[in-house]
Amino acid sequence: METPHRYRPSSYTEVIANEKYGIECFYQTTPYFAAIFYYGKKKNHTFHYRFRNEEQMMFRINETMNNIITNVDSENARREVKRKLTSEMKASDHFKVGEIVVNSWGYDQTNVQFYQVVEVLNKKIRVRQICSEMVEATGPMSANVMPCKDNFCKDEAFLLSLKMDTDNKCRICNPKSYYYFSKWDGKPEYCSWYA
Repeated sequence: METPHRYRPSSYTEVIANEKYGIECFYQTTPYFAAIFYYGKKKNHTFHYRFRNEEQMMFRINETMNNIITNVDSENARREVKRKLTSEMKASDHFKVGEIVVNSWGYDQTNVQFYQVVEVLNKKIRVRQICSEMVEATGPMSANVMPCKDNFCKDEAFLLSLKMDTDNKCRICNPKSYYYFSKWDGKPEYCSWYA
């Protein structure tokens, strides 16, 4: 792992490093005990402290290093499980043509859009947007809405990627946006708006 240029006080002549995790710790033992610790590709330090004694300093360095290694290894193992599950999954095990996907998004208001699956591929689904109808007002500017199956409101169809998570659940990803898509559970969806 290539590490960026990092600040190192000139008196910190001792070094502890682990290239695999991008760990660099520079420290000194005289005239006082002090250390600056970096990891990963980060340019900013994780800590930069003075210590009462060498034992306290080395404990903090080793504890931080061990925590980072444990966390990074755990995250890498989780990613590997996700990769393996995704490589083995088939979209047809999770979706059928005609099923509905929902996208709920917004900051000051909650927008809801429904999409119907029109094609199931290997690890993707092709969807088209369908209309929705209000089934119950929940406030002056909010309501519960339901999708109108087969009532397409746009001709455009687009692909959504499918990935497996470590909990063995299928996640829907739209590579072109940060919107959150999920399989519709058949219940009304809350939406809100401003005049």
